[in-house]
Formats: sequence, C-alpha cells, structure tokens
Amino acid sequence: MKIKSPQDFWAGLMFIVFGLFFLIVARDYQMGTAVRMGPGYFPTVLGGILAVLGAVVLLTSFTMSGPKVPKDHGKIGLHRCDLSADSWNPSNSRQALPTVYLNHSEQSILNRHKSTLFVHWPASHSIGKIKMTLQKIIAFTIAFLVTSTAFAAQAYPSRPITLIVPYPTGGAVDPVARMYGQKLSEAWGVPVIIKNIPGAGGTIGINQAAKAEPDGYTVVLSAGSLTSYPWLYENLPFDPSKDFTYIGLAVGLTLVLAANPRLPVNSLFELVEYAKKNPGKLNYSTTGNGSLSHIGMELFKQMTTINILHIPYKGSGPATLAAVSGEVDLVFDTNFSLSPHVNAGKLKFVASTGKKRAETTPDIPTFSETYPGYLVESWFGIIGPANIPAEITKKWADEIVRINKLPEFRVQLQKTGLDPIISTPDEFSKNVRADMLKWKKVIEEAKIPKLN
Repeated sequence: MKIKSPQDFWAGLMFIVFGLFFLIVARDYQMGTAVRMGPGYFPTVLGGILAVLGAVVLLTSFTMSGPKVPKDHGKIGLHRCDLSADSWNPSNSRQALPTVYLNHSEQSILNRHKSTLFVHWPASHSIGKIKMTLQKIIAFTIAFLVTSTAFAAQAYPSRPITLIVPYPTGGAVDPVARMYGQKLSEAWGVPVIIKNIPGAGGTIGINQAAKAEPDGYTVVLSAGSLTSYPWLYENLPFDPSKDFTYIGLAVGLTLVLAANPRLPVNSLFELVEYAKKNPGKLNYSTTGNGSLSHIGMELFKQMTTINILHIPYKGSGPATLAAVSGEVDLVFDTNFSLSPHVNAGKLKFVASTGKKRAETTPDIPTFSETYPGYLVESWFGIIGPANIPAEITKKWADEIVRINKLPEFRVQLQKTGLDPIISTPDEFSKNVRADMLKWKKVIEEAKIPKLN
C-alpha cells in the first residue's frame, strides 16, 4: 500500500485533527471548564463529522502497490511501452507522445491492455495542489469559527442558568427572582436555578457573580444598593463601574418605614417629635450595612437632626421579623416585605419614600409631604460578570422587557409595590453611574464610616 494522493492524505489527516479538537472542546464544555465554544452539542456534532470525513479522505489517499516504476520515467512526458518484454527501458520507446495527464482509473485501464502511460507531475504542481488544499481547509476553519459564534448566541441557552439572589429568603428580592426565573424557564426551555447567597449587605453573592464565567449562565438579581458599595466598604472585592455587565433593569421600588404597634407614633411628624424627646432610645432595622434602607434613613436623620440607632440584619426577612417581635422599634424596607405583617396587625405603616403615593397603597403618605426634598428610590436589576457577549446580553434584555410587558405579570408586581421597568442595557449602565454619584454625596455628607 502506498500514498497515491499526498494532498488527500494531508487533507484527511487535518480533518481528523480538527475533528478531535472539537470533540475535546465539547467534552470540556460539558465539564464546565474554561474552554467555551458554544453549546456543547454543536462542537460534538461538528467534531464527529470532521473526524469521519477525515478518515474517509485519508483512506482514499492510499492505493495498492503495483508494478515498480522506473525512477527516470516521465522525464519527457508520456511514453508508450511494451510490458511483455522481460526488461524494460524507456529509452527504447519508439515514439514520444505529447504530454497528457490521466487520472488513476484511466491509467489502470491502459495497464490492463499491456500498455502503460507514465504521467509526469512536476514537483511545483504537486506542491501547488497541497497548498490549495491547505488554503481550503484554513478558509473552512476560519469560516466555521466566525459563524459558530453567531450560532452559539442563537442557540443560547442550552443548559441550566443560575440566578443568584445575594439576600436571604423571605425578603423582597427572593420572590421577585423566582417570578422572573419561572418566566425565563418557560421561554427558554432550560431550568433557572435560584441560588441564595446572603451576607455582607449582598456583597458576597454579588462578588460570586462578578467572578463567574462571562457566558450568560450565571447572573445576579441585585438591588440598587450596589451603587453605594464603593463609598461604604473599605475593601470591596469588586468595582461596580467596570466588573459587571448591566443586562437589564427589572423593577423600580420605593421604601416604606413601618413601626411596631407598641410605639406611640402614627405619623412621620409624631415620630420625629418622639425621637427628639427621647434621643438615642429608638432604633431601626435594615437589610444590612450599606443597604439602601440604611443610607435612606441616615439621610432622613441628617435632614431632621434626630438620633435613631441603626441595627443591621442579614436580609429583609430577619430585619422585618425583628420589628414584628419588638426587638427593634422601626423597620425600613420594601412594601413587598412589610405589607403582609401590616395586614396582620403586627406592624403599622408610617411613610413611603416615593415622589407620590402609590396607586396600590394610597393610604401611605410620602416622606416629602412632611419633609419636602426627601426622595429615595431604587431598583432590582439583572447583572452579570463583565464581557458577556453582546448577543447574549441583548437576548437577556429583550426577554426581560417582554416579561415586564405581560399584563398579568405587571399586575402581580404592582400588587407588591414594585413597578416593572422597560429599559435597555445602556440605560441601565447610565442609571448605575448616576446613582453612584448621588450616593457618594449623601454618604459623605452623612459621614457614614466605611466598613471593613
């Protein structure tokens, strides 16, 4: 057996190598390593096709050994020879014919008729054919790599998505994440796993999202307090201005101040008067140091010169239960978290932080009605690590907008005091930058010490 077509031999070998490469990529993808080329099944199928094709081409490049060909054949082109003689010498050929190039099948037919046509392929011609084959393979590979990126974006997602909630269960963010997770799973046909990672005001869970692979499979539903972290934490493990892809705003919200029923106040004015008469005796709970409720109350304390002690908790649930049990006097949180306890008579509303009274809770007055100029609004948004591909970011953003436009979904959110937001990733990023500047000023004026 010998090689009859070097260009086919090398082409087949290269196809096999490329096929094995994509099979390895597919294996690494399924194992969750850093090699990412798109959905796992795509490189698997492509790798298999390339490997099989390469094997076929490689086998066809061989032929069975035939009569030995003199080393100096073909020097003048094409010769007719008599194979019946015991010895053969191309110099005895009767006539030199014009050079003609025949394929292997034609040559075989002539051999069976006791004649052989020896074809001379110049070395430059053979090298040119090999170069041409290599160029085709390289062009095919480049075309694949370009188109596979677009294919990967179109096929996303192909496996479960993790949506981190950086706060405990029972708070406002957790049920909102589950609502979006259900809708996303229904639309995309893959599980959306809600993973609660509370602690340190939400920075632990948010940091895990920042360090995840930028493939769109790990994101976090963060609260707007993220924008205050640079001015509150001494050693923040991430930078909100550059370590994230801001995918889409989900909902906007205002905070509500509620009191334990035993506290003898029923309005914001009465609360301020009581605090001034009893300096240092009142306290309030929040979702943690650096949370929006913490900064919002510090801003109110600055405006009214009252002294109320801050008691931070690890999330909305524990902070609310502390006020219900009487462990603290006040709780500053979302309407979503507080309404069930107010309806049960275990808490009472004092005021909300919005521009105007909410349509769903018109009986709750705003802070600005008593103290003009006071306004604290926030949001929940989907955020991922930096450098998520633009196609995947757009797919997320478009889906969030689609969900927020669903009538039944909007009603469901508004009943909890949350307002669905229609925005783009660019608008989200601009909103984050504006909030960072705003809270920097508030924190510096309130002289809130940085946390370790």
